[in-house]
Amino acid sequence: MKTTSLPVLLVEDSEHDIVAMNRAWAQRQISQPLFVVRDGEECLDYLYRRNKYQTAETAPRPLLILLDLNLPKVDGLTVLQQIRADENLRDIPVIILTTSQSQEEYSRGYALGATRFLRKSVDYENFSLA
Repeated sequence: MKTTSLPVLLVEDSEHDIVAMNRAWAQRQISQPLFVVRDGEECLDYLYRRNKYQTAETAPRPLLILLDLNLPKVDGLTVLQQIRADENLRDIPVIILTTSQSQEEYSRGYALGATRFLRKSVDYENFSLA
């Protein structure tokens, strides 16, 4: 039987941040594959296996979701709210990626069920948990 690592789903619209995350992933030799979607609607398509993500091969259940808040189409907090409202998804840890230091943003995210906040750095060399 073939065993595969569960992926981490990165929900990020910034090409710079995607490249930096991929670089950090490779440098740290993280064994979980990193799947990338670029907006909130695509994230929901992935999680609900809709449109181009209709199979387990194209959309394996993620071990963890790294979620940017400022996304096109559907914002990150709305995505988080939908994940936590779904009994099949709510147990997936969701870490919010942000450049903000707003206590209000943190409070709202935690109230909606964020597992943790991760402060983005310019080069992803030094992640900072908030």
